[in-house]
Amino acid sequence: MLSTLPATGYVVGAALATLPASFFMRRYGRRTGYQVGTAVGIAGALLCCPRSVAAQFLDLCAGVLVLGVYNAFGQYYRFAAPTRPATIFKAKGDFLVLAGGLVGGMIGAGAEQAHQGHVRCAFPRRLTLR
Repeated sequence: MLSTLPATGYVVGAALATLPASFFMRRYGRRTGYQVGTAVGIAGALLCCPRSVAAQFLDLCAGVLVLGVYNAFGQYYRFAAPTRPATIFKAKGDFLVLAGGLVGGMIGAGAEQAHQGHVRCAFPRRLTLR
């Protein structure tokens, strides 16, 4: 049952930070918002990596919650991408964003299948509650 706690933390972090991220971007601008969101994502990754290696489950969940905050800022990229291109591409902006996500998903899945078993990762066998 606790195995879904990190995924839940990601979703809860995004849910709690979506509205504040919107207010932040309205006040300081999208560029600053995306930069802050990226910094939060880096901080979340730096929290998660050593916690997963050290098998500290609750600290890992806290780091994933921070990554959810990053996701809240990242969700606003879908609004920025279609509005920024030159007037020639405005009509195609939405299409390019959706097509890019679709192609990226297919390439990512194909790359994972092609390299399955080629990369050795050392993950702890069990995480302890600390």
